[in-house]
Amino acid sequence: MANTGNAEKNDVTIFKRLNKLKMKAGADVEAGAGFIDPKAIRNAQNSIDSKNESYGDEILNMLKDMENIWTVLLEGKDDDMRVALYHKSNHIKDLAETYGYDLMLYFGKSLREFLEKLDIENKAHQTIVRAHIDVMWVVYHEKIKDSEDLKAQELKEIVLKAIAKHS
Repeated sequence: MANTGNAEKNDVTIFKRLNKLKMKAGADVEAGAGFIDPKAIRNAQNSIDSKNESYGDEILNMLKDMENIWTVLLEGKDDDMRVALYHKSNHIKDLAETYGYDLMLYFGKSLREFLEKLDIENKAHQTIVRAHIDVMWVVYHEKIKDSEDLKAQELKEIVLKAIAKHS
């Protein structure tokens, strides 16, 4: 566009919109980028901490769901069930990470990663998935939190041997 000397035609008007997401998160909309009110962070952490007591119940429900999904998957070879099992293992990983259950985090992540390459027809793959689910039950029942103690190392070794033998 040719400049005709009329500055008013070339002026740009910038409209500043409300950042509703920032407002929902409790951030100061006038503060610089990335600033979140420390009070909002404390409130969020308190909310997470208050749910710590329900961790065991949540994990129990996830493990029961995984057992049911695994049974259906073995019977029908339904790929939707494979995806459901993947999501359950990912959910366990996320819960364990949130509440500091390192060993359950380890197995949830390991199972999730293995499910990405699962061949349900392969008996060896079935053994590896079963080993993951079994050790997750042990971790749940024995309330093992730390991934570095002796029992945790033994459980990790079981899964690693299953993977090495059957991969």
